[in-house]
Amino acid sequence: MYPVLFQLGSYQIDSYVFFNFLALIVGAILYFRLSRTQKSLRLEETMLLWAGGLAGGFIGAKFFDIILNFKSIMDNLYPYLTQQEGTRTVLGGIIGGYFGVKAAKKYLGLTEKTGDPFALAALAAMGIGRIGCLFGGCCYGKPYQGWFSIYLHGQYRYPTQLIEMVFDFGLLMVLWLLRSSMKQPGDLFKLFVFSYALFRFIIEYIRTEPVIWHGLTLYQLMALPLVILTGRYFYRNYFKAGFFHGRLD
Repeated sequence: MYPVLFQLGSYQIDSYVFFNFLALIVGAILYFRLSRTQKSLRLEETMLLWAGGLAGGFIGAKFFDIILNFKSIMDNLYPYLTQQEGTRTVLGGIIGGYFGVKAAKKYLGLTEKTGDPFALAALAAMGIGRIGCLFGGCCYGKPYQGWFSIYLHGQYRYPTQLIEMVFDFGLLMVLWLLRSSMKQPGDLFKLFVFSYALFRFIIEYIRTEPVIWHGLTLYQLMALPLVILTGRYFYRNYFKAGFFHGRLD
């Protein structure tokens, strides 16, 4: 665990903050480059959509953490609004970002699908952000003594940050290859949501999140409806329609 990445004079550069800032920059650059392929969008519209997604993402990421720590927050709200206590969840960020973009589109009067560039930009940002989680020592796994364990917080654990980083970059590569093969605009974003939600549901079993209902964590309860809704969409529009069968033939 390396909470301080490097030092400039007397000023310490926090690892978590550095990699999350880098993730934000890389995600923004990728989003704007990909969005320019949608010729119907003006630059100011693209900027407002990004701002809406970013604002909604930050609110959603913190909102579900506040729910999880509601009792403690009733005693003292301030630490949970800053980074002194609590965390921000990627799933909450995805949900909040979706509604943030919806609000921006309604304000602009846009009806076309604009989520596909967000999917690719989000995965790039998430992969970089997990490096910050690893160095900062958060989002860690349960105790584990296997060959690929890492030493965090006084014992060997599942390297959940590294596992998710590999998944994020791997899914980014897959979606990049599929970006011109989807039936409808917006399907790439749905595939991103389905894939990440399913992955997050599974990896929660080796993370240290508290179980809150029937053996499931809050994040599993958030992920499950996303998997069902998007999975149903792909079953009806791709698998049942024979899309992948035709491609494989």
